[in-house]
Amino acid sequence: MKKFDVHKWNQKRRLLEQDDDPNWQKRQDDMTPGKNPDAFYGDGSLDKLRDLANDDEEDYDFDPEDGVVDEIELEDLDFKTLKSFFPKFYQKEKFTRPQTGEPVYSDAISFPNLDDSMMEIGDSSALEDWKEKVLRRFGNVEIEFNDEAKNYFDRVFVHSDDFNDARDEFIRGKMSAMQGDMDKGRSID
Repeated sequence: MKKFDVHKWNQKRRLLEQDDDPNWQKRQDDMTPGKNPDAFYGDGSLDKLRDLANDDEEDYDFDPEDGVVDEIELEDLDFKTLKSFFPKFYQKEKFTRPQTGEPVYSDAISFPNLDDSMMEIGDSSALEDWKEKVLRRFGNVEIEFNDEAKNYFDRVFVHSDDFNDARDEFIRGKMSAMQGDMDKGRSID
C-alpha cells in the first residue's frame, strides 16, 4: 500500500485552485505578511517601524492624563503604598496565598519588564520579586504611577534612562529578528 504524502496532496490541491482563479498567487501574496508587508499591514508600514527603531531621541517623560501622577523611589515602595496609589484597583481577592496568608488580587496593576512584557503585581511577593530584579540591575530608580490611565501599560512608568534604553534595545532586537523572518518569507504571527 502506498503511503499518503500530505505535501504532495496539498500541492495538487493548490494547483487545482490556481487553475480556477488567475489571481490566486497575487491573493496569496497579499495575505502573507512576509511577502508583501505593505499590502498586509498598510502602505509604508515597514518604513514606520524602521523610523521607530532608529528614533534615538525618544522622550521618556511620562505625560499623565489630567496631571495625576504619583512618584516614589523603588526602595521606598511597598505593597501597602502601591495599593494606596491605585484606590480603584486591588479590590477583588482571587485567593489567599498559603505561604504568607496574604490575599492575591485579580484586579492588579502590571509593571513593565525589560523583555517588553508586563508583570502583574497581585501581591507583595510579586512586587518584591520585580523590585529585586530592577534594583539589582538599575539601582534605586524612580517609579511614576498614573491611576487615571486608560491603558494598563500606561499606569506604571520606570523613570530611568538605563532601564528604558535596555528595554528599547531588546525591542529593536526583536523587531530585527521579525524583519529577518519576514525577509525570508516566514510568517511572524
